[in-house]
Amino acid sequence: MTLPELLAEVYDLLDAGFVAPDVLDSCRSAIDEQLPHYAASDLSIDTLHHLAKAAVHLARRDPGWLNGTAGVLVSYCEAGIARLEGEPGMREQVRVSHLHGYAAELAVMEAQRTQADSWLGRSVQHAERARSTAEQHAPQWLGHATHILGTTLLAEACIKERLPAAERAVEVFSTSIDLMPIEPTMLANEYSLLGSSHFRVYHLSGDSAALHEATIANRRAVMWSWDAHPGHAAEAARYLATCGMILRDECEDPMGTALAIEGNSYAALLLASTDRGAAERHLHHIERDAKAHYDASLRARDADLSFLHEYHAVAGAVIDQIAQPRDAAYLALRLGAFCRGIAERRGSQRWGRRALQSYDTFLDYCRGLGWDLHKD
Repeated sequence: MTLPELLAEVYDLLDAGFVAPDVLDSCRSAIDEQLPHYAASDLSIDTLHHLAKAAVHLARRDPGWLNGTAGVLVSYCEAGIARLEGEPGMREQVRVSHLHGYAAELAVMEAQRTQADSWLGRSVQHAERARSTAEQHAPQWLGHATHILGTTLLAEACIKERLPAAERAVEVFSTSIDLMPIEPTMLANEYSLLGSSHFRVYHLSGDSAALHEATIANRRAVMWSWDAHPGHAAEAARYLATCGMILRDECEDPMGTALAIEGNSYAALLLASTDRGAAERHLHHIERDAKAHYDASLRARDADLSFLHEYHAVAGAVIDQIAQPRDAAYLALRLGAFCRGIAERRGSQRWGRRALQSYDTFLDYCRGLGWDLHKD
């Protein structure tokens, strides 16, 4: 099968939403082996479009694959754009917008490899053209074109540590959210990128208000992806917790602890059924922060148990979701010890009852596992 034929087949499969791994491997090999034998002028506009889309898709899955070829592929996109410029048809102008978008993504990959300003500038220029052409001819593509512009600006802010690029990325992602279809995974991704842009503004300016905005964006990313993609939601929750810790430790912001605990709580609940070790680590962070906050409140003569209560609630919910009874038993035993410690410190019957409930849960799991505690 020739390269144009294979690219046409892969393009149709990408549009349908599924491409088998072996087909992707064949496409990657064909581009590696056959593309050097084709000049851009040898390929039709359809094939140039198929090539750009396939290359971007493959590179997202395997960022190291192109390794220098991304720049060559940008020139193929630019050749296609040059052939279509001035064409009056709507279909042709939609293609122009798409090719600018793919060129922008490929140029960013080359910029990340080379750290070169020239590639960053080229990526932003293509992204701007993708968006402006979409505004005129392809409104259904406008949200995605705006997203691409945001990613190029965020890349510039990260690679070259430029505050204006980060600030503009915030503006662009705030717009792309309103332009995207109401689809949970897409919106979660946009909110995550908005959060990353706000965080970059904080990193480059020291403005804690930007860090607060990052927490808001990451919280929304968690909510949008909670059911649709729990793995992405857990990642956003980690970023929320990280922002909270920075607010507490670097900015001395009193809201930091609450935000760190919130993020770790979400992450623990999201990971409980799939990654017990990670969920347990997040619980440990909550327990540590809750105890530290309680101790500080005692020194201020204003005992605040709110985060201790939150830890108890989250830990109990995680235990209920743990897939392996042995792991659940261990966490129930730990929760019992935690509650007993609070009960002893405060002389609290309420926390004493909670400790007994957790120990009862531990014993229930032991019986279910067939453990004889007197013998074992």
